Amino acid sequence: MAQLAVVSLRGRQYHVSGGRAPHAVTWGKQPKCDCPDFAYRGQQRPCKHLRAVAAFRDAEPLAHVIFPKTPEDVLDLLGPSWDAVKGRPERPARGVVPSDRRVAVLTLEAWAGELRAGKRKATTFDGLWAAACCAVQGLECERTAPSSAAEFFADAAAIVRSKAAA
Repeated sequence: MAQLAVVSLRGRQYHVSGGRAPHAVTWGKQPKCDCPDFAYRGQQRPCKHLRAVAAFRDAEPLAHVIFPKTPEDVLDLLGPSWDAVKGRPERPARGVVPSDRRVAVLTLEAWAGELRAGKRKATTFDGLWAAACCAVQGLECERTAPSSAAEFFADAAAIVRSKAAA
């Protein structure tokens, strides 16, 4: 059986896809689905679409309130389709800027030094902490994802520069 995808639309409406065709489910005391199985059996035995929505709601009871999305919103979150981008050239990988990396590592060392010296608590969330977090993320992915590391190091350096300018 194919895995079904449930998207919470506004209110009690759900879009269920992944089967032969997408279906609309309206949730309530007497849930309804527009599939042929529901039209045949009704409430006697819930169709797979109603069971999928029930599982979705059980997993996160407030998901339909917290994350109401239209199908267009979901597609925007997912980004362009493969058909839309397959002919485009790949973006060149961004290299690590040595000065950004140096600033990020020095920031991480300064943060750790202040922590060891008792000048700050582990729960002090400020610019130095934010830059140190970016430095850690950059160091963690430097070998496996250099473009991502470059972005993390650049973010750390930008935080330090903005705090120095303030």
